[in-house]
Amino acid sequence: MATESEQTMAELLGQRIATERNQQHLSQQQLAADICAQSMISSLEKGRYIPNAVLLAKICTKLHISMDRIMLSHYPK
Repeated sequence: MATESEQTMAELLGQRIATERNQQHLSQQQLAADICAQSMISSLEKGRYIPNAVLLAKICTKLHISMDRIMLSHYPK
């Protein structure tokens, strides 16, 4: 079972992935292509799953953003 902080992190990360994907006018299926199943992207965006580093790196590469940017986007500068 995930702790509250892990759940919050999963939700924030999922929101960030969804925002980046939508800004680039990609469907979940398009983002998932050659990476994972569309259902995995859906689970990520809903905050139900925290991706491992390899999966997150592939998603970031496809979205043309750094892992730092996606992971730290909710922290104030």
